[in-house]
Amino acid sequence: ALSNHLNLPRGTVLLQSKLEDLKTFIHEKLDPPPPSPEPRKANGSNGNHNPALVYVVCDQPDYEAIRPIEDCLFEYGFELFSLAEDADPSMHRQYLQECDAVLTYCGNTTDGWLQMKRMDLLKLSGCRREKPMLAKGFYLSMPQTSGKERFRIQDGIVMRNFGEFSPASLNPVIEEIERARGARQ
Repeated sequence: ALSNHLNLPRGTVLLQSKLEDLKTFIHEKLDPPPPSPEPRKANGSNGNHNPALVYVVCDQPDYEAIRPIEDCLFEYGFELFSLAEDADPSMHRQYLQECDAVLTYCGNTTDGWLQMKRMDLLKLSGCRREKPMLAKGFYLSMPQTSGKERFRIQDGIVMRNFGEFSPASLNPVIEEIERARGARQ
């Protein structure tokens, strides 16, 4: 029942990892990162709202593959973050703390990497965030693997697209962000 997250109080985190990971988790809880400055106002068509900050997570082998996804999300009016190929890996935690939504892309990386990013989001639910996460999405792409076919998460959206990228394949996460923000088109 615990591993299925059934009947756990809100904010409870169940960790099944190495002792060092537990120590890191405790240190992060005791010494959270400093808050970052407020985002700038959007210069979009209505100009009066803050765009949702979407963190697009990918492993280095997929860095170029996320370009159409980033373009599509930007066209919808979202402000995007992703770690550049030469970025400091510690920025990952900072982006997770500051973003409104996370979209994790898994294509040419391993199923183990995908599970690590899932664990990052599960840990995040126990951290004190200034604002609630609007959406957590996992975009699974080619090559098709058993791990990707079996992947699921209780608190998030899984989008499987093992063919050509289509903007419509992002609709579930876009709709979730808009619904959570109370936005109507």
